[in-house]
Amino acid sequence: MRGAIVQNIMRGAWFGGMGILLVIQFFFFYFDKKKFYIILALDIFAVSSTYFGSLGLARLLFFEHGGLGNDYLTSASSWLGLTAGALSIAGILELRRRYPLVALYFWFAAVAGAIGVMCVFAGVNRYFVLLAGPVILVLTTLAMGVAVLDFGRSRNAQHGLNLAAFGLLWAGLIATNGQRYGIMALPSWVAGSYAATSIIHFTLLTGSLAVRLRNAEAAARDADRRALVAATVSEEHANHLVREKTRELEAAKRVAENALSVQLQAQERQVRFMEVISHQYRTPLGVIRTNLESIGLTLPKADDPNRQRLDRAHRGVARLVEVLEVNLTRSKLQGVAYQPVFSDVGLAEIVETTVRSARDLLHGANLNLSMTTEARVGRVQADAEMIRLAVINLLENAFKFSAPVGSTTIWLDVFCDADEAHLRIRDEGIGLVDEPAKFLAGNAVRGANAAHIAGSGVGLSLVKRATDVHGGRLLLSAREGVGTEATISLPLIT
Repeated sequence: MRGAIVQNIMRGAWFGGMGILLVIQFFFFYFDKKKFYIILALDIFAVSSTYFGSLGLARLLFFEHGGLGNDYLTSASSWLGLTAGALSIAGILELRRRYPLVALYFWFAAVAGAIGVMCVFAGVNRYFVLLAGPVILVLTTLAMGVAVLDFGRSRNAQHGLNLAAFGLLWAGLIATNGQRYGIMALPSWVAGSYAATSIIHFTLLTGSLAVRLRNAEAAARDADRRALVAATVSEEHANHLVREKTRELEAAKRVAENALSVQLQAQERQVRFMEVISHQYRTPLGVIRTNLESIGLTLPKADDPNRQRLDRAHRGVARLVEVLEVNLTRSKLQGVAYQPVFSDVGLAEIVETTVRSARDLLHGANLNLSMTTEARVGRVQADAEMIRLAVINLLENAFKFSAPVGSTTIWLDVFCDADEAHLRIRDEGIGLVDEPAKFLAGNAVRGANAAHIAGSGVGLSLVKRATDVHGGRLLLSAREGVGTEATISLPLIT
């Protein structure tokens, strides 16, 4: 009686332990989405089902009227355990990546297990079952061999638990088969010890996976820490590059503006100079922008202060690129060799592109845009880049000659009248004196009241040239009270 009670307690503890190990695999899967956790849970379930049938519990609870149900359950579970065991071990030991030839055998064992399940229900299991012993023995031996190699290369807790799990499984299998087939003179209870070996094996294997999961989390935290340090260093480096290139680009801009003040004979050399500047700075600015984007990807979503710093750096780079592109285009348009390329283009498209560039260039200006419905659908035959630069020049003049600098307001009104499109720029600046508009539009000519403001005097001449080649008009007039009004008029496509 006492022996039966002890056996029942041991069996209940065994099934309870296996159930707990099965549930643990789902917890592991929740934190680490690896398929072998689910497959290992299926292996534990298959082994539990095998003993559930072999102990007669299934016949007692589910197949009390006899039949082949209990036999099907026991045999099919054994083959299913082979399939699940082969796949889970291959995944845990990462055989496909590290030992592809060994992984092929494990896939063969998994297929053999699946075929075995079908043979059970086809009634031919007694012929196919002869294959099970050798396949399982080779599989277990290979798994133990890989565990020995891993432990020899890296003596850590994970590899030690793997070695213990697979070594114990291999020893239990050898002892059970040796006693069962009469190879070893072992007591009869050894044949039933495989159940204890199985639960210890799964416990050790689960411990190994727990260590693996802990190591992965520690590695992830360390990677996050190192990424944050690298991001901080990269940000400081990027900010330094932005400041350095800003100073260099500002110096280059001053050089360019000085070069533009020379006579028409020197303009071709100016174009070549600006092209060299563009090629020199476009690549480092692109590198800076790429580094800023990489830093942004490494920052946590909640790191608002650092993301704001990156946004300011992005805006600075965009402003530098726009300054570079506008000045390069300006130098090309001022050259005598430039030939405009006309195309059918929407007025709204030109205006929207111009406004975006102007807002990057004119830091501190309040630019108000108004566009009528007719203007939004109007189209002109124009060199879009040339018109864009002409409008930007007028906006720059409006900003430059307005006071106080940094808090000025500029208006851009776009409207249509008869067969013409009008782009009118208004400001509240120093206005015009008595010089005629034709005089002010001359090359390198500046107004009498603008001597105290830096500039080359070529901006209006470029605007005049642009309107002339488009068959349009440039109108300059003083506003009532204070400020200047400049209008570019272009013929519409009818």
